[in-house]
Amino acid sequence: MHFAVVLSLLFFVPVHSGPLGSFKPAYPGGAAHSDQVEFYASVIAGAARAEKICEGYRTNVTVLPGVRAKMAIRVEDRPEVSRQVQQFERRVSAQIEQIGVTSWCGAILSIFGPNGSIVPGLLELRVRRRP
Repeated sequence: MHFAVVLSLLFFVPVHSGPLGSFKPAYPGGAAHSDQVEFYASVIAGAARAEKICEGYRTNVTVLPGVRAKMAIRVEDRPEVSRQVQQFERRVSAQIEQIGVTSWCGAILSIFGPNGSIVPGLLELRVRRRP
């Protein structure tokens, strides 16, 4: 079974139920490294798209290193992460086309938003600067 993750909860497997410190794979005995790479790639793809289309939100870049460390992503994983990010970007585009921006943003915020169920705080409210 894979950590296939991308919005509207169609590709997400719940793996987080508390503060980032308790973030761990949902499967007994841990997950295969390939699943961890896949999960990390899906997090990057989902957060990047959300930052572009979910009004008022941005990626909290201080959370990503924790996810990367918990998933044991190594320097040599970069090519595979990049390849999978591209695959997830296509899936995300298809999902948005199917369910619409509003529903998609609601789904991604429910898992990555300030009180998200998978990686809370990955998406945060954008601070508006006064003119």
